[in-house]
Amino acid sequence: MKNFIYTGEYFHQTNEDYQTDDVKIGLTKNIIQRERELTGTNGPIKYEMTGVWKVYIDGVENPAIIIESICHSFFHLLRYEGNEWFNTSKIGKSSFYTCLSRGLASLNRLPNVKIEKINTI
Repeated sequence: MKNFIYTGEYFHQTNEDYQTDDVKIGLTKNIIQRERELTGTNGPIKYEMTGVWKVYIDGVENPAIIIESICHSFFHLLRYEGNEWFNTSKIGKSSFYTCLSRGLASLNRLPNVKIEKINTI
């Protein structure tokens, strides 16, 4: 059952000047395994989850699919075609994360929906 949605981005282990405007919104059933998969290689570029939410919707087997889809739709103008990555350069990464957090908080007000922010890894 996929009941986690997450945000994350790539970073450089040794070059503090390396910056990217790209953020991923994804879903998974195992956040630790997924972060390892996205880091992939033993190179200097690593992936880090910046936010993780556990999603419950009464009577829905894979609730994160619904919430992730809503998030993707909301940011569709920033989305790279054919994947789950978003270019935040037009609004700024901080604004992107703020909008996402507020959007998830508003969805949390719906009946039978519980979206709980958990600590990142």
